[in-house]
Amino acid sequence: MGKEFRSRRKKNRRGTSVAVTALSSCLDEQCATVKMCALKHDIKEVLDVESERYICAIDRENIRE
Repeated sequence: MGKEFRSRRKKNRRGTSVAVTALSSCLDEQCATVKMCALKHDIKEVLDVESERYICAIDRENIRE
């Protein structure tokens, strides 16, 4: 487990400008887009740099299971 769920910082400053579908697993249904989720939950980390899948702070609890 450990390493595969490690968050890494995105190199570019505009890390929130990715596809709307990138964050489909946010538990907060009001977060319709990655940018919206990033602004609301202050997301600056990427779970998987290659696929640019953003992890929401709300979701982090579920992933630890």
